[in-house]
Amino acid sequence: MHLLSLFRPLEELESGLAEFYTLAGKTLSATDEPAAVIFKRLALEEKTHVNMVRYQKRLASKSPELFGEIEADLGEIDSLSRKARTLSTRVASLTVREMTLEALSFESSAAEYHLKNAMRKANPSMAPLLRALGGGDREHFEVLHTFAVERGFVDPAGKKGETE
Repeated sequence: MHLLSLFRPLEELESGLAEFYTLAGKTLSATDEPAAVIFKRLALEEKTHVNMVRYQKRLASKSPELFGEIEADLGEIDSLSRKARTLSTRVASLTVREMTLEALSFESSAAEYHLKNAMRKANPSMAPLLRALGGGDREHFEVLHTFAVERGFVDPAGKKGETE
């Protein structure tokens, strides 16, 4: 498949995460301000990721001959996008623990890493964009993990805790 066909799924995933985090932040604003601040920050950063992907897609569209064929399995990316959208429709019924654990799951997903790695191999000039996106994902995971440990949602090693 041509590299250009991978931008849409990546953009959809980043958009889905931005939507989920935005709604989580709004939902938590009235009951848990520290959690709301984290989710609002994540939402803003995911929106930045969407814009970065769109920018790179525009650049690649102008010179598609510079981008080659790559092998990538979009199934897991599509599944994560659908999951983010589904969670967005029911975010008001989720606890802060559930929101946090779902967000940790998204941010630790190997699917996004593999897609970005395949894109980087197809055109090394994309490396700066993909490093920025990957760095953001690692930072998101660290922020969420620290928060989850503080709240007792996971132990420091990452195992899910029992507290609500």
